[in-house]
Amino acid sequence: MKQNSKLKAFILDDDTLILKIIASFLTDYASEKGCGIAIRSITDPIEALAELESQGDRYDLIILDVRISAISGSDIYATMLSTYPRLSQKTLFSTGYSHELSARFPDQQLRIIEKPFRYEQFVRSIHPIIG
Repeated sequence: MKQNSKLKAFILDDDTLILKIIASFLTDYASEKGCGIAIRSITDPIEALAELESQGDRYDLIILDVRISAISGSDIYATMLSTYPRLSQKTLFSTGYSHELSARFPDQQLRIIEKPFRYEQFVRSIHPIIG
């Protein structure tokens, strides 16, 4: 991330506490890097899918929870792969169920951070995506 630039992040998680923690981590990261931050946090997977289909290209980082009601983060990812494959390079899964992802997407280079995680782990996970 270049100094004076603005990081645009998208987060989907059905747990509002997790959303707040990730948003806080992203804000701290942006502050450390001397860049701005714009965060879109969503708890509803249907709304998230619509947002990514219409606005996905505007995000530098997409963070998806895996186990969510209605449509899972992995279902959203599968849709992205088939219709917007370039978004997969921007995606980080935040989950306690990484084995499910690996089984569902055996040919994909997935970026996964296991819950619970600390700030240092989070930074190491997002760095390959946003630099």
